[in-house]
Amino acid sequence: MMISAAVVGALLGPVLGSVAATVGLLPAFATVAIAGGVIAVWAALEQPPASSGDVSLLPALRTIREPLLLTSLWFIGLSPLLFSALAVLVPLDLNRLGWGAAAVGTVFLVSAVFEAFVHPLLGRWSDRSGYRPPIFAGLLASIGILLLLTWVGNPWVIGLLVVLAAGAFNATLVPGTALFSRGTEKAGMERAVAFAITNFAWASGYAVGAPVGGFLADLRGDALSYLTLTAVCLLTIVLLRRTA
Repeated sequence: MMISAAVVGALLGPVLGSVAATVGLLPAFATVAIAGGVIAVWAALEQPPASSGDVSLLPALRTIREPLLLTSLWFIGLSPLLFSALAVLVPLDLNRLGWGAAAVGTVFLVSAVFEAFVHPLLGRWSDRSGYRPPIFAGLLASIGILLLLTWVGNPWVIGLLVVLAAGAFNATLVPGTALFSRGTEKAGMERAVAFAITNFAWASGYAVGAPVGGFLADLRGDALSYLTLTAVCLLTIVLLRRTA
């Protein structure tokens, strides 16, 4: 649930940018700062959970060296890696094709709503069929979306692909998180440590995807970024088959 909230928050980032372009930087970001302050005060007033004593990270690091756990962390990090690159490239493409800030923000707002709808469905599918079918289907859909983005020049089609990507790109996240949680629970890892590692994997994907996507686009155009991400998805399918 917390990872899902983080994903929705990340998808709403371009929406905030559109709001700032419409009403101005000061009111938009001041509102976010006030909201952050309210959340900080609320968190400070909450009763802290009971301490479980000193928790060492070394046993946890030894535990996650298991291939299946490392694979699940890759599944978690792949989702934000893909979408963060998309969030850098698509707004520029839509602006170049004549869409303003409000239209771009609407695309990502609809994407966030669609992602919130898809996440529970992915969770139920993963619980019913195991982690492989939803991940495999999501990777195939992601490859199709990325290949279409390399040559589509219609802003409406690009907007539709972004919305679909909110579902397809996240198909690795939900099963990957469940797989990692079950694996660490069996290994006896502290839940707080497991959650911290999950957050780190997700944040790392987001931190890498945006700059790498932008760098590749500057180097040889958006097509190079999308084709590179396509290759990453293909390699992940190979990895998925090896875990079978």
